[in-house]
Amino acid sequence: MSAPPPPELLGAVYGVFGLVLSFAITHALPVSAGGRTLGHIAVQAHEWAPFGLVCALFVMYYELYDVMGAGVAQLRAIDEKKLGDKKFPVHNTCPEKLPSYVLHAQRAQVNQVEQAPLTFLLGGLATLMASSAVAAVLVAVWAVVRAMYSMAYRKGSTSLGSYTVPAYMVNGALAGLVTVHSVRLLLSGPPG
Repeated sequence: MSAPPPPELLGAVYGVFGLVLSFAITHALPVSAGGRTLGHIAVQAHEWAPFGLVCALFVMYYELYDVMGAGVAQLRAIDEKKLGDKKFPVHNTCPEKLPSYVLHAQRAQVNQVEQAPLTFLLGGLATLMASSAVAAVLVAVWAVVRAMYSMAYRKGSTSLGSYTVPAYMVNGALAGLVTVHSVRLLLSGPPG
């Protein structure tokens, strides 16, 4: 596995993503398609609906497959006598004593918990300040990639870069968009 690109390069890429998205939203994307005039924020509930829908669907996926997947893996290990009984919490077991499928299911679940808050925060800020349509599309791409990641991880795959890199790029694009749009708003002064 090769090393990731230098942080400065990735930061520059995220900045370019942010510039393209920010200016596309205010100059190229019609309002009917999610574009917005610089300085106008999402105030109507329907503007938040796409982002809210994507977040809610991801949370349902997380609960149904990642959380329950970890629990099912633990119960399987107990049934196969690879763990103690149900009275002994799995989280108190040394990782090296856990079957690999339990470790994979737990890591997949925990990794989602580590990633989702950042994505939801950035998606919410992008919805508020820039475009609910663009934010919803980016967060939807992230959610699909993260679901694919957790499915692969639970199956024991060690080739997870094809899922993590696109997810990080989406977060970088969202961060770049929020950064560039924030700077543009600060430089434009208060509306009025």
